[in-house]
Amino acid sequence: MLEIKVTLDKTEARDYLEQREIHIDLSDKLVMHATESGTTCGFGVISIGGGSAEIDEICCEGDVDYIMGKSLLNLIDNAGIDTVYCSNERIKPLLLRLRFKEDGQAGRFALNLAGYFESGC
Repeated sequence: MLEIKVTLDKTEARDYLEQREIHIDLSDKLVMHATESGTTCGFGVISIGGGSAEIDEICCEGDVDYIMGKSLLNLIDNAGIDTVYCSNERIKPLLLRLRFKEDGQAGRFALNLAGYFESGC
């Protein structure tokens, strides 16, 4: 069974991402960890502040990336934040599946969560 939870120990996330040539400082980030039957299958990383959130990274095995994206958005929505940004071009196809739109700033995508989870996922 797939489980996605917030993790406080970011060591495994750092190692997992670095093995995939993704180098990101996790010290001030919120990290979610995906596991299936006890085996790691990915991580999601966000920053929250100033009334908005930023998806910094989603790196998962297979289609778990979509489920991780939805989980991150749900966490952000539950925190009362409506505006989410992402400037990670590597995950652009995933962002489009999650209904992000380019916001006019080069390489940046935005999503307004107002009503997002009420209109069907």
